[in-house]
Amino acid sequence: MSKKIKTLLVALVMLCSSSAFAKDFDWSQCWCNYGAGIEKGDVLLSVDAGLPWDFFTPFNLGGWAIPPVAVDLQVACPIWKLPFSFGGYVAGGYSQYRTYNYVYNNIPIKTGASVSYHVRMPAEPLDLYAGMKVGLAIDFSNAYSTNFYVYPDYGFNIGASWYFGDVFGVNVELGYPMCKAGFVFHL
Repeated sequence: MSKKIKTLLVALVMLCSSSAFAKDFDWSQCWCNYGAGIEKGDVLLSVDAGLPWDFFTPFNLGGWAIPPVAVDLQVACPIWKLPFSFGGYVAGGYSQYRTYNYVYNNIPIKTGASVSYHVRMPAEPLDLYAGMKVGLAIDFSNAYSTNFYVYPDYGFNIGASWYFGDVFGVNVELGYPMCKAGFVFHL
């Protein structure tokens, strides 16, 4: 993990554990409760734009790219006392690059299942989570003889959602293969 990410995480934990937020907070229960008022059966919908780890590859080949957009829908479904959410995701983007005077167009579509483990922190509107995604990616491109290529898609992330009320919030995720930011809805 890079030094900047570690510094950001330490700053976030320090902010959340400061005496202004942590007064009367029961730290022994943070691992078994959802943050931001999320309860069993609640639906979480996030719509994000992101940068995959290989986003700048088309630029190196004289091309350009549109950042991918991702939609993730999860349902809060605890297992025993552990605050998990399960659901699915779909993401897509576009890139174009040139090699040997030929223009390649790529449209990757990714879809699959996602799971997240949530942690409650003293700041009421904050929901911290760590998650995994497993699915398939289909890369539609004129670079292949079949015009598409199917391959496994997987990833992991840590994220934070901050809600401005009961329904709407913003979220940020750091992970592989994509870091992203956007909006989250608590339905």
